[in-house]
Amino acid sequence: MIYTLFVWTVIAATPGWQGNPSQKIYDWRSIATIEYTHADRAEGAMLGKCQDVAKQLGYTTERYRCVRTK
Repeated sequence: MIYTLFVWTVIAATPGWQGNPSQKIYDWRSIATIEYTHADRAEGAMLGKCQDVAKQLGYTTERYRCVRTK
């Protein structure tokens, strides 16, 4: 079983010029995969590990998703 950590992040930005504000473009990007180990027998344990990684990286719940990918 594999969970992938996706984060909502800036992927492009334009500088402000001639009175126009700068613009940022956001998208979901995968940054980590968390794989099953024999110590983690329950699916909830894997999801919890993924959520722990996101919290350790400082992401709020609105800015990340843990998705079962395999």
